[in-house]
Amino acid sequence: MAYRDDVAALEARVAALSADLAVRERERDEAARLLAEARVRADADAYLADLASGGPARRRRKRLRIAALAAGLVMIVGGLFAYRARHHDDRFEREMRTFERFTDEMCACKDNACAQHVSDDMTKWAQQVEKDWQPMPKFDEAQMKRANDMGMRMARCMQTAMSVGDPSQLGQ
Repeated sequence: MAYRDDVAALEARVAALSADLAVRERERDEAARLLAEARVRADADAYLADLASGGPARRRRKRLRIAALAAGLVMIVGGLFAYRARHHDDRFEREMRTFERFTDEMCACKDNACAQHVSDDMTKWAQQVEKDWQPMPKFDEAQMKRANDMGMRMARCMQTAMSVGDPSQLGQ
């Protein structure tokens, strides 16, 4: 008889554990649902706070400023090279090496401050070249292509450097 009592006891234990497991699963599922709802509310609150602080508009303005600055630099450089093209190719090569140095410095920048410093130095250089090169020489097609390609490379590097480390760009 002891054997049958042990079997019955084990069956009763399994039944109790199964009932307890079902209760625990319901509790777990309810907690998971509450967690999902809380996450949705937190995400919505963060989104609304970002909107209230002007985040999307601020990021859009920053991207436009970067693009305008890059386009302006490309135009300045293109103008300088167009102006300078009338002079001897040796002078063109010297200025291209200087522009290439500025481009390499910009591509080495990892933050906005560095990019701004390089941009300021390049603007000073461009103003000096413009003063020194009166009247501005004409460039041939190959020289213009080289200058424009380097200007586009600089613009990409500038955009990258100016957007790195900006907390408003996180989550974009």
